[in-house]
Amino acid sequence: MTQTREFVTVVRFDGDSVPSINQRVYIGIGDDPESYYSTYFASISHDVLHIAAPIKEQKLMMPRPGDEVNLSYKSDRVPYRATVRVIEVITQPSEIIVVERPAEVLRVQRRRFFRLPVDMEIAFCPLQEDVFEAISADIVGRLKDGWTWQDLVRDLRDVGVRPVIAGEVWTPEVHTAITDDVSAGGAGVLTATQFVEGSYLTLKVTFQEGCSYLVTGIVRRCDETIFQSRSAHRLAIEFVHDNPQLTDELVKEVLRLQRQVQLGG
Repeated sequence: MTQTREFVTVVRFDGDSVPSINQRVYIGIGDDPESYYSTYFASISHDVLHIAAPIKEQKLMMPRPGDEVNLSYKSDRVPYRATVRVIEVITQPSEIIVVERPAEVLRVQRRRFFRLPVDMEIAFCPLQEDVFEAISADIVGRLKDGWTWQDLVRDLRDVGVRPVIAGEVWTPEVHTAITDDVSAGGAGVLTATQFVEGSYLTLKVTFQEGCSYLVTGIVRRCDETIFQSRSAHRLAIEFVHDNPQLTDELVKEVLRLQRQVQLGG
């Protein structure tokens, strides 16, 4: 069984590793390094980074000058991490955490996961990039009982996204499919519909009764194949999202499913 691992490389903080202004960043403040708060880069200069102070339960999370904080962000969809020192905290006209600009950051390569050959019914729908970004950042995770695809539209409104296509409000175009393998990092999906490489998708994956997850993914390959004596397409989908807790839950679900398959359940 393949172990879940991260491969970390030290790279210079320039070029592709530099995030964009207004880009999402997770900042770790306080004694618990595993506790990260979602916020964004307000500005980036040659010697400092300005980060909007995050809010949790209507309370500003503000470190003190001299504290070290952990940053986790993506640039060109590649994860990066850094530990930086807080230089000052600005409260007017808006709350800003000023940190030193790092000389180097850690580039985190994609983790490799155990891939389980298994047939599972799933549902998915194609997305525009802006909708994909919103779902992958704020909505993915375990679904409540009774969740429907119309709830996704409501969830998008709740995070301030109202997608419109050709002048009409977007509604999910739901496809059903069968997996031929699944892991915490992606899935092989057999479907009648062809998708180009790079297509954005969101998928509803149900591992057991009452335990479904919404994940986002990118089509990495689309190959013609035969399924049940009919022409079909096999999509190699990589799960791409900003929720490390979801990844941990998917690892557990795949291992549980493996035991169930081995026992013939």
